[in-house]
Amino acid sequence: KQISGTSNVSQCIYIALSEAADTPLATWTALVTEITGAGGLARNTGVYASTGVGAWTVIYTFACTGSYTVRATGLHWKSTSGSNGNMLAAVLFGTPVTLINGDSLQVTWTCSVA
Repeated sequence: KQISGTSNVSQCIYIALSEAADTPLATWTALVTEITGAGGLARNTGVYASTGVGAWTVIYTFACTGSYTVRATGLHWKSTSGSNGNMLAAVLFGTPVTLINGDSLQVTWTCSVA
């Protein structure tokens, strides 16, 4: 069984963003008010790299085509923006990131299990 408690062979390589200032809870199964649709910040496929036994990174650079204040990110095993029940982890940024058209934002997830 996977971390989710059910058999799953999908990699957690999909990175999502949110403008919500909610502190992530262990009970979350989706990123609160995930940014979806137009604007260049919808959930996207990150680049996976193994960094050792039980350790890996997932990186994606978003290209913004709108105006957003990004406050959180989530790591998922499904590519569908706004979908529920497929989030491995979420984190609230220490400082919100304000983006306008033409800006980019690189998100790097560094993960490990023991």
